[in-house]
Amino acid sequence: MRHFSENELKSFGAKLKEKNNFFKKLAKVKSHEMKEELYSNLVRTSREQQQKVRGKIEEADKTIKHLDECIFSDAVADKERQMSDLELEKKQNSSKLEQIKEENSSLQKQIDILNMMSEWRLGERSNKSTCFTFLHGTMFLQLEYEQLERSDADSGCEKKITNIAFKFELDPEKSQPHARLVHKLVSQYMEGESGWVEKYSTSQDVPKLLHDVSLVVSRCRMLGEEIRLLKMWGGLRFDILDINCMDTQVRVVFSSMKRCSKFEVVFDVSLTNQLCAFQVQSFKNVFGSSSIQQIEDIVASLASGRKLLTRIIKKIHETLLQ
Repeated sequence: MRHFSENELKSFGAKLKEKNNFFKKLAKVKSHEMKEELYSNLVRTSREQQQKVRGKIEEADKTIKHLDECIFSDAVADKERQMSDLELEKKQNSSKLEQIKEENSSLQKQIDILNMMSEWRLGERSNKSTCFTFLHGTMFLQLEYEQLERSDADSGCEKKITNIAFKFELDPEKSQPHARLVHKLVSQYMEGESGWVEKYSTSQDVPKLLHDVSLVVSRCRMLGEEIRLLKMWGGLRFDILDINCMDTQVRVVFSSMKRCSKFEVVFDVSLTNQLCAFQVQSFKNVFGSSSIQQIEDIVASLASGRKLLTRIIKKIHETLLQ
């Protein structure tokens, strides 16, 4: 280059400059190409990653959906099982309810039968006293007990009876004569008996007390029912013109056109050994040949027992009026 002329040097410098510019441009082009390839790789990688992420998301969504379906199916199955159990329980409860209704109906029938057979009903009750009612709530039996300690009362210990009282609340103006007769007989018997507390001293004696009182009440009540029925049908069957009650007496008027006989008998009623007994209190012959001796013989010939008054009247009718 030392031997180059000035023009040759200028020409060589111009060529070097031209080559330098060419290589700079070439380097820029290569750099752009490399950048383009790098960006393309990055975009491709990013897209691939996005595809993978979308795949993962879709897979997760499918898994979640499947889990939801499984959970829903389990919930539905559980609900159906619960509904089935409830339906079965409902049927069992319905069956039990029907059984309970049948048992309740049976028990109610038994209670009704017992009430028909029993003369007493349980009234007010407390730790200190118990009340029983008779004759459709017109007669009361009141029992008073000795006060016990709380522990003894809770344990159901036997209680001592301190007082036994009877109370009668029949309205004489609104009641029938035969009902008044029944009350009079029962009250006379209760007042005539003494030592009630000595006979029935504890709560264990209450069943016996109820039995004994019921026996008297039952026989007197049945007498009242006899009188009621005789008043209704006695005229047709036994030629009874009239039958009535006053105090403890039963007045019967007989009249028979067939025998041309009419007479009046008054019977005095009393309780002997808890049985109703009849005595001829008075006799009045209106017409005919009947006598008091005949009536007394008829009464004496019949034994005490059920429907004694009806049996007396029937025999009077058969003996004196037929």
